[in-house]
Amino acid sequence: MSTPPPFGDPGNIRRENSSAIGKGVAFGCGGCMMLMACGVLLFIGIAIFVVNMLLRSEPSEFAFQTAQKSEVIQREVGEPMKLGWFIAGSLKDFNGNGTAKLSLPISGPKGEVSVHVDAEGKQGRWTYKSMTATIRKTGEHVDLLPLVPLERRAIPSGESPP
Repeated sequence: MSTPPPFGDPGNIRRENSSAIGKGVAFGCGGCMMLMACGVLLFIGIAIFVVNMLLRSEPSEFAFQTAQKSEVIQREVGEPMKLGWFIAGSLKDFNGNGTAKLSLPISGPKGEVSVHVDAEGKQGRWTYKSMTATIRKTGEHVDLLPLVPLERRAIPSGESPP
């Protein structure tokens, strides 16, 4: 008569160990991977939210509309013009009061420009201190402020309105 192994069937012990190791990897490493994936998705979500806010801001939309009116930019970029996603700069807006210093990429079938905007908002009304476009191909600067209506331009301190 043979005596049974002291700790049970060796084949069964191996199966139980491999199952335990598989669960440990799935819950241990898998949990860490899920936590990292959630962090990455949260970061991407916040980035998309911020870029979308910048794209839909009044200074961005007004600068894009003004650039579309410029004959120089129409000639250099072509139609249709598209506002790019990679807006740089800052926008501070609290209840219609704030500042905007933005750089907007605009592209078209013929080329690209970068429009730089410096604006100030007071009581929901934005006025523009400067608005220039840089043509990427040539490096030429185009002043867009003359295309902005006088009532939308900021008056430098010490000067009186025209």
